[in-house]
Amino acid sequence: MTDTGSSSRSTQTQKEYDDIMFLGYLSDDFSYLRRFLIAAEQMVRLLQTELAKNNVAAQEKLVNNIEIAKETLTEAGVSPRPFIPCPPHLGFHRQAYFDMLTTARSLVPHIKDADISRKLPSSRARPLTAFAEAAPPVNVNIPLPLPRSRPVEQQCVAADLAPACAGQRKPNRGL
Repeated sequence: MTDTGSSSRSTQTQKEYDDIMFLGYLSDDFSYLRRFLIAAEQMVRLLQTELAKNNVAAQEKLVNNIEIAKETLTEAGVSPRPFIPCPPHLGFHRQAYFDMLTTARSLVPHIKDADISRKLPSSRARPLTAFAEAAPPVNVNIPLPLPRSRPVEQQCVAADLAPACAGQRKPNRGL
């Protein structure tokens, strides 16, 4: 008599092992912008699995991959902060990063290791996807005039503050 339960258990363990190995390969993909979008799609898929919720090794690799993705975007000139504009040609990469953070947010209650939880950016972040659109930079250079000091009499006349300027003689305006 064969025990089918143990074979399915070993198959599950092999699947978990394969997924954890795949997470290691994804870290290489996140190092290159040309592979970034596909790696991000795979990460979102893996973040939604039971493995991500229950396996500490998988959680650690997932969080490390998010950190590598953030570093890659930063090196390419994209800020991981949603309110700072990014180059238009990298808008999809930034949106993919925010999608990963949004999906990773669902893992926070399942992470038992405090070090992993601290490294996960989404555990401290507000919703990011609303600001993910790439906006053109705004550069406004309006020089402000320097304040000029006026004699007290002119200040009183300009502001028409005769009572406040007691002892000051109000100039004659047309007589």
